[in-house]
Amino acid sequence: MVTAHATAQTTQTEPPFEPSFPNSSSVGNAIVASAEGFESLYANPAGFARGKPSFTIATVAPGLDLVPTGPNLERLSSAWDSPSNAGNTLAPLFAANGFGGSVAAGLGYSGSGLGLGLLLDGRSWGSSSSDMSANATIAFIGGMGFNVGKHLVLGGAVRPMLRVNVPVLSADELFSFLHQPATAASSVLSLYGFGVALDFGAIADYGALSYGLTVSDIGNTRLYYAQDSLSGLISSIGSGNGLPTGQPVADSYMIPMQATFGIAYHPAVGKRGRLFDPRIELDYVYRFDPGQMLRAPTTTELLDGIRAGADLRLFSFFHLRMGYEYGRVRGGVGIQFPGFQMDAMVFQQVAPSGFAGSTSGILAGVSIRF
Repeated sequence: MVTAHATAQTTQTEPPFEPSFPNSSSVGNAIVASAEGFESLYANPAGFARGKPSFTIATVAPGLDLVPTGPNLERLSSAWDSPSNAGNTLAPLFAANGFGGSVAAGLGYSGSGLGLGLLLDGRSWGSSSSDMSANATIAFIGGMGFNVGKHLVLGGAVRPMLRVNVPVLSADELFSFLHQPATAASSVLSLYGFGVALDFGAIADYGALSYGLTVSDIGNTRLYYAQDSLSGLISSIGSGNGLPTGQPVADSYMIPMQATFGIAYHPAVGKRGRLFDPRIELDYVYRFDPGQMLRAPTTTELLDGIRAGADLRLFSFFHLRMGYEYGRVRGGVGIQFPGFQMDAMVFQQVAPSGFAGSTSGILAGVSIRF
């Protein structure tokens, strides 16, 4: 934990690294006790030693905080065609639902006690067209899992990260940047830098029941930021010069340590598993904020830490999913064939900030996985 210096330095809390892939998000991200394969790279490193080895050649999952009605999609298309007027075009969406987007992508291997992966998590959201924010994180995950006795699996991972954080931008600036990244955001401030996180996980299997624990960002993860214009950052990277030197940042930035406990029920259905194979899980999330006591991640209400989900696999390839996360519900479907997986979901979630109530949206993903 970092203590503020005698100057005006303060500790700013950063969001955790939690990429939104639809197969896990649609069950409320309640996967800490059942993690295996690719999902173990971001959910629980103990999963490196569970299940069959899994090699994900590529996976990508874009999402929108957008109720996909015809008028809303037309507004989005118009904003894309005229980025300098995106704020006015999208004003009704901000008023009704907030607006934003996300993207998760990655590749990796998990199995036989080894986990290696490269993941991207990007997110932009705003409560009004003039008050948006964005961040993107690229993380390398490397770790190992071990069987300890007959029932217990332990795992650990090191997670170096590069994060770009844009604290304030407008919808006009965002859409203009998407059209011309190197020139359209000369006045937009960006923070960028590195951090190295340590994660620990454990899973105990007893028949149909599994118990999981993940402690991520152990000891709090410090992010060492510099600042420059967003266009300057993109130009420097695009020219092959890497990250610019930038200006020092006065505040300290921290991802708080987080602990997640879970219990999963996956009954053995025998030959009937070819027709239906259910799994349910209940997780609870705690976050340690710098200088504060243990508390739930959104507010101090005890129930805000609950995640729950159910996944019903039908005919060995089709998934129906339902989830509950921090007081909001979501649901999704998935199709899984050898080498190929496609998932989609609709969701409600707690708005990041500055917006009363929930925000709703859609998320879809495609994976090439063996």
